[in-house]
Amino acid sequence: MHQTHKKKTGQEEHVTVVYKNHADNNTTVEATLDGKCPFFLFKTQFKQTDEMSCFDGNPNFCPECGSVLPLPGIHDTVLCPRCSFCIPVAEFAGQEIRSTVVFNPVEQSAVTVDDVDDSDLKGPVIDRRCSRCNKEGMVYHTRQMRSADEGQTVFFTCVHCR
Repeated sequence: MHQTHKKKTGQEEHVTVVYKNHADNNTTVEATLDGKCPFFLFKTQFKQTDEMSCFDGNPNFCPECGSVLPLPGIHDTVLCPRCSFCIPVAEFAGQEIRSTVVFNPVEQSAVTVDDVDDSDLKGPVIDRRCSRCNKEGMVYHTRQMRSADEGQTVFFTCVHCR
């Protein structure tokens, strides 16, 4: 069952539709309709003013827009950074906030450099002069030594003096 209330202000028509749900609670959907637009091609703004929300149930998210809420601070309310919805800090009572930092073991995070086997030089051979023996021909390989946003390091090995 629903009731419809219309109010016209200037060229816009404001429609409020009240739906009854199964628990006998009112769910109000408000829509602002632009009277200038043709048949069914109108601008619609919906605002749900029900006590229930699709984002309810998780106190880390805004019940109105679903954005992640900041941690409660020294103020009496928590303000949503997106829609400015205010939530009393008392609603966070009894909730435990825990942060944990887990560091990788040193063995996992250490960069290992493989020893170059003299008998098995792999990689493309380029025409580059060795600074030690002054002969042409070097093998190279690349390795990511720093973070991913840095360039790779290129290692050159002479095929003659190694």
